[in-house]
Amino acid sequence: MNGPNGTRLAAGALGLLAVAAVWAGLRASAAAAGAEAAGETLADCRRLAAEIRALRSDAPTAAPETTAEEAVTERVDRAARAAGLPADAVLDVDPRPARRAGETAYRTRSTGLSLAPLTLPELRRFLEALVEDEPGLTVTSLQLTPPRADRPAGAAAAGPERWSANLALTRLIYDPTTSGPK
Repeated sequence: MNGPNGTRLAAGALGLLAVAAVWAGLRASAAAAGAEAAGETLADCRRLAAEIRALRSDAPTAAPETTAEEAVTERVDRAARAAGLPADAVLDVDPRPARRAGETAYRTRSTGLSLAPLTLPELRRFLEALVEDEPGLTVTSLQLTPPRADRPAGAAAAGPERWSANLALTRLIYDPTTSGPK
């Protein structure tokens, strides 16, 4: 194979080797890029998993569905006692049915309250006692009725102003069993 055919054959073999080397280099480069992208995806997945774990621990505080209507009434009575309100300060407690909060694992339950006329500091103490250490309970509505204005003009006030209050409490309830994200 020493002649022109041998040289051509050797040149062809070298050309094929060069093409194979370029092709192998391109495949290796593509594999490296794929491995790098996979590594970035893995890092993103790990970051998102850590974020999910953090969000789970910081999830909205919700009460379990163990709070019956009697428990809500008892909670209101305890808060009234803690605030130093008279026994007849709570006129009405009206628990309402729970409602699903969108397509989530949460429900909300509202309770309407009517209070006898109180001073604003008494009302503040009552509201603080009501939501203290109670997961997921918020005052979502507060309607105040001003003191009666039927005193004669110029008459001195007989004590502090007392305001009537109607409010709505809403409790966030974690309840994944009945409906939730699918």
